[in-house]
Amino acid sequence: MGPAVGWLAIISGPGRGQVLVLHYGVNDIGRGIKARVRLDFGDACIALENQAAIIYTAGSRRFYLQSIAAETWLNERPARGSAELMGGEVLQFGQTRLRFVPLCGPDFDWRDNI
Repeated sequence: MGPAVGWLAIISGPGRGQVLVLHYGVNDIGRGIKARVRLDFGDACIALENQAAIIYTAGSRRFYLQSIAAETWLNERPARGSAELMGGEVLQFGQTRLRFVPLCGPDFDWRDNI
């Protein structure tokens, strides 16, 4: 999986206070064991495998939310298709709300020669 590129912090709902690590590439979100970002804290409204995905690539140094299932919200609005994430956004899946916190981006990436 490699180093962390960002995090999702559960701010309300089942699992409140938990922090989930994001990695390079496609971070698929769901309750099931195959989900890279597993939200298995008791919210049955979250899809088992593919609720949504957060994508980060070193080439673009940008994060994107890809909505896959219904009941995916971004900043209190239904998420449709793909949306760029800048940092501080609130995502909601079922009854679970999460805050997006990037580490990598235009100013830093683990692949930089520092």
